[in-house]
Amino acid sequence: MKKENNELQPYWYDVWSDDQGNYAYINTNISPEQFIEYENDFTSTCSKEVDQEWEEYENQFLSYLRERNHIVHVINRPNQFLDLGKHYR
Repeated sequence: MKKENNELQPYWYDVWSDDQGNYAYINTNISPEQFIEYENDFTSTCSKEVDQEWEEYENQFLSYLRERNHIVHVINRPNQFLDLGKHYR
């Protein structure tokens, strides 16, 4: 069984949606150059097997990265911005 690594990794990537903007971050040990290569490979080969629903596509891509023994953390953004100041006035 693979041991899980919960430590923060050196690279951060945004996850974007056309209608929601930035809604999550990926924290990983994959360099930008390698990430682009994986993204291109996934898009040209594996993604043809995936239903084109965006959420399913993203989940399959994350699985694709993890299958290559990379550490991948997904940090979701909250739906609403927090106004921390209003409670301390």
